[in-house]
Amino acid sequence: MANNLARPRSQRPARDAPQSQRLEEFFAPTSGFTNVPAIVAPPSSIVSGENVWVFAGRIEPRWRLEETASNVFSDRPNGAFDYDAIDGTIFPIVTSAGTVAVLVGDAYSTLGYVSGVSNLPPSGGQNDDFFGTSVYLTRSDINIAAITNGVDPVFVATPADNTRLSTLTQGPIAKDLALFDNRLVGWNIQELSSSSRFVNRAQWAAAGDPEDWTGIGSGFEDLIDMRGEGTRVIATEQDILCFSTEEVWRGRRLGDATFVFRFTPLTKEAGAPFGRAVIQTTEGIFWLGNDFNIWRFLGGQVSRIGTAIQRTLRDTAKSLRTSFFSYNAELNQLSFYYSVTVGSLPTRSFTLHLDSGAWTPHTFGFDVVRAFPLAISTSATTWDGLVGALSAQLQTYDEFLGLTGVPSVALLTSDGTTAFFNDSATTDLGATVVESVAFGPMFNTESRFSKLCNEVRLDVSAPSTSSLSIALSDDLGATYNEEKKIAISATSGGQHSALTFDTEGRTITMRLREDHGVRWQVSRIYANADTEGRP
Repeated sequence: MANNLARPRSQRPARDAPQSQRLEEFFAPTSGFTNVPAIVAPPSSIVSGENVWVFAGRIEPRWRLEETASNVFSDRPNGAFDYDAIDGTIFPIVTSAGTVAVLVGDAYSTLGYVSGVSNLPPSGGQNDDFFGTSVYLTRSDINIAAITNGVDPVFVATPADNTRLSTLTQGPIAKDLALFDNRLVGWNIQELSSSSRFVNRAQWAAAGDPEDWTGIGSGFEDLIDMRGEGTRVIATEQDILCFSTEEVWRGRRLGDATFVFRFTPLTKEAGAPFGRAVIQTTEGIFWLGNDFNIWRFLGGQVSRIGTAIQRTLRDTAKSLRTSFFSYNAELNQLSFYYSVTVGSLPTRSFTLHLDSGAWTPHTFGFDVVRAFPLAISTSATTWDGLVGALSAQLQTYDEFLGLTGVPSVALLTSDGTTAFFNDSATTDLGATVVESVAFGPMFNTESRFSKLCNEVRLDVSAPSTSSLSIALSDDLGATYNEEKKIAISATSGGQHSALTFDTEGRTITMRLREDHGVRWQVSRIYANADTEGRP
């Protein structure tokens, strides 16, 4: 007999929606910028923003820019570096296509070219970058500044003594210079007598004499197996690094009368295609690779350190020939400056906080073109110049050298203005600066369900009376429906501020924002929400 009973259909067991539950989020907003999609970014990370630093376990506005030199260039700067005088005084040298000047106190003095054995004044263009180093000249018992622009024979100057610029005796035409193994070394060499350029040639002077490029101990080597064209050369205690657009090679001293150096590849993965975007610091040598990553050489090893910003640079950075670095030794920060418009100069930057490894983004209302360590000289301490016992002296080493109260990084704008980062300035050269930072979504452990965020609390502080705007979004920052402001008292211990909200959504994100120039600081953020039980 036929079975008339209907076969039951397969069914999933019924599941009730979860009841409303209380959610809490707690984080320190110090992870820095991330390239991962906003929907999966941790709440402590920055998914978008500008003009904030992650410093000493907190997030705060970056320092503003204040003008320092009383005069400016009439041309766009294309070089900036320090000259070390023999007495330890430091003089910044800034160049443009037709000008070499030294910053003494708060004013620039132009170095005028003086002909001697040769008459070859600067003839380069705006894009022929200047680089330089300081080297001891035995016959005069002084340090000279050796300066090159890649199109003229090496120039020399002694800014501590006079304002003359001249051509180095026997000096080559070199793209860059470095001092290594007691020798002045040039890189990417061109012959003066012809148009021949040896793009991967290292050439060096005799030991102890930067004016002898033909005598015993001088020489050169062509790195014929190196791909690309030479861009920079930088010396460390143990190595001299030769950068090309495709590779990086390392030179080691041999101490042999015939074979002075031995060159071998350091990395063939990433060169340094942009000469300005290479910097030497106490924390290593950094450069922008041809893969849009930031690379580092430290302790004999090469590593990538810019993965968090690599995709953003690849998608947005333009005209990378104008990009450059700066390093703030006081705060241990590395900054990379770049343009987002073809044919334009940098107006954006990323800062790497080397102590924490966090990157933060920045914008500027004007073009910036170069940076350099700034040390404004005053009067150094003289023999018998101190009064009282040694234990009563409170000066730092820099103050003994006459480097009192100086900022550590200066930026040059496209019109020749010199500015430095100042923690007491409230604007960038008179322009209002907006600091804004949007974090990854909160309560992401329950991302399938709608949440109602009803409270946000912050541990905040400020050196003077300040305020801060907090806004919440339910669509990953596309719009912010609720924005509220807290007042911050000038208290050394900080305060714990609470705000009530009524923002509902599956993904709730937070933004901090302000533009008054007062330094607020946020070290902890807390948030509470209730799940609504609606998937």
